[in-house]
Amino acid sequence: MKTNKKTISPKTIAVAASLAAMQIGAVYAQNLNLDEVVVTASPTGRTKMKSSDSVTSLGEEAIARSGATNVADILRSVPGIRAEASGGDGNANVVARGIPMSAGGGRYVQFQEDGLPVLMFGDIEFATPDMFMRTDYMTDRVEVVRGGSASTLTSNAPGAIMNFITKNSRDAGNSVGYTTGIGNRLNRVDFSFTNILSDDTHVNFGGFQRQSDGGPGSTNYTAADGGQLRGAITKTLDQGSYVRATFKSLDDRSPSLMPVPVTIGSNGQITKMAGFDPRLTSVAMVGGGFTRDTTMDKNGNLVTSNPQDGTKSTSHAFGLEGKFNLSDGWSIEERFRKSSNSGRFNGPLGLNLGGTDIRNVQLSTSNDNVDATFNDIKALKAFDLNGGKSVFTAGLFSGTQRLAQTWGFNQYMVNLNDVGNYTMLNCIQI
Repeated sequence: MKTNKKTISPKTIAVAASLAAMQIGAVYAQNLNLDEVVVTASPTGRTKMKSSDSVTSLGEEAIARSGATNVADILRSVPGIRAEASGGDGNANVVARGIPMSAGGGRYVQFQEDGLPVLMFGDIEFATPDMFMRTDYMTDRVEVVRGGSASTLTSNAPGAIMNFITKNSRDAGNSVGYTTGIGNRLNRVDFSFTNILSDDTHVNFGGFQRQSDGGPGSTNYTAADGGQLRGAITKTLDQGSYVRATFKSLDDRSPSLMPVPVTIGSNGQITKMAGFDPRLTSVAMVGGGFTRDTTMDKNGNLVTSNPQDGTKSTSHAFGLEGKFNLSDGWSIEERFRKSSNSGRFNGPLGLNLGGTDIRNVQLSTSNDNVDATFNDIKALKAFDLNGGKSVFTAGLFSGTQRLAQTWGFNQYMVNLNDVGNYTMLNCIQI
């Protein structure tokens, strides 16, 4: 028997390592950018060089290069942040380095949009903040502050603040992009525009619209469908002051990527069941006709939902923001946002009973009301102290978080065929 061996020279390895180091260095150089001003968890905004916090910022170009498709994917590019996309385009588990992941969602971190929380709490079951957030061409950058001032300048965030900042510059420009899938059906349009109304007033608006089968293995129905539109109108005043009104309208549906049943051998090897590839996720599992799940609503009436709908997120928000530079070094900053949030979480959790029989627990939760109202106002006074500049800051944050949910659980006995489709055997309502 003849054996062919190919030897890789140390020189080849060194060249490959150098190229990898150059690529990693480019990514970290993008994240460092020590002269960039960071406004998250900072009383006045300061450069990374002058900040004592652990700060990472990802600009529009870095986000595009990462290929991230949702909020959790973007956070994977941030050192010290662990993001598990355990539910598709939402319901991710997020934690900062050194803090345990003691629950689903993000218990010890806070998701923000333009300096205000998306939700007051990050670990609400089936209603996590990232379910009501989407990124598109209107996302200017993401600022992440780990520890330090994150625990003192906001609530429920001892681990980190992840602030997704929207484009609001009169120099933001215009852009349109179309994305299609390779190996799966995807049609997505992203856009952002800037319109200068006068010398002191401009408008930024944009969003996205998409339809997709949810990724490889889900080709027989539209698993993701929806979009988002958001914008801001800004009027600049004297001495660097400004006022701004913002809005967001999100209506999106995405698949719930839940765990799938597999067989694990004595050697630890994972084996697919009956020709079903577990890498295709649970989207394929509900694609074969599992289209009806009947539970009770909050009034005790029977309602029927479709497990293929996955996660449904609706968010309509309106906000006001302003900064007023006064005399004698005083300034006032005000941020307000009121959002109406609702939706639904559908997802099958398959449990292997052996062979091809599966006990499927269908999770069906209606987010009847997850509305939130937040207001943050602060006053700042800059003054000289011992030859240096110091800033006195005092403020008040107030928030109202509503939560009304209706949980439904059904248990199904099903049979899984060679292509991952269900044959329903029976149903037990639990």
